[in-house]
Amino acid sequence: VGIGEVFVGAGQSNSTNNGQFPIQQTLGMSSTTDGRVWKINDDPMLGHHDNTQGGSYYPALGDALYEKLGVPIGIASTGHGATAIAHWLPETDLYAYMMNRIRQLGKNGFRAVLWHQGESDALSPADVSLANMQRIIETSVYDAGWEFPWFVAKVSYHSAANPRWPNIRRAHQRLWDLGIAQQGPDTDVLTAELRDNTGIHLNREGLKKHGEMWADILGPWIKEWEKVNP
Repeated sequence: VGIGEVFVGAGQSNSTNNGQFPIQQTLGMSSTTDGRVWKINDDPMLGHHDNTQGGSYYPALGDALYEKLGVPIGIASTGHGATAIAHWLPETDLYAYMMNRIRQLGKNGFRAVLWHQGESDALSPADVSLANMQRIIETSVYDAGWEFPWFVAKVSYHSAANPRWPNIRRAHQRLWDLGIAQQGPDTDVLTAELRDNTGIHLNREGLKKHGEMWADILGPWIKEWEKVNP
């Protein structure tokens, strides 16, 4: 019997190891898996689809969430950089890859999917992004055969000159408002001083802040869920 909290990560580059530099967990209480083996939760993560070798927010999330909950944290990262929502639709290889990880973890084997994606859909019509995300989310739950939530971040940042793009932000907001997904962090607030030279990806301090933002949402949500479902 496992004890702790496990999450599936998905989305584009800021959900994988495209950060400027790898970072490490500091508490020894979080780990990462590719569905077959586990290792300590230091970058690069195991299992992400694009096999990038830079930094991710997951080590910082593991530390921050352990401090809030006092249980071990597990991460199963499946993302791929520069992908649009359409690349994750149920008929795609990326969807199949994510679902394979979900099935490897098993029924009730993780707490939630953490979705961080939006930069590639900055100009996509909001209603199209909303409909496609709803299809991905609802089909994944159906295909898995058990209920689990998706937490969707609000994401559109391209550069200091273009930090917020309304179409995709509107789609993310609608997912929250309609109850299709739980509210994730608004990472467009992570501005130029927290980004690397490309403008889109995060530096070490940005990765740390990104992970802490997820923990600030997930920690209270899990505690409230456990009150209702003792």
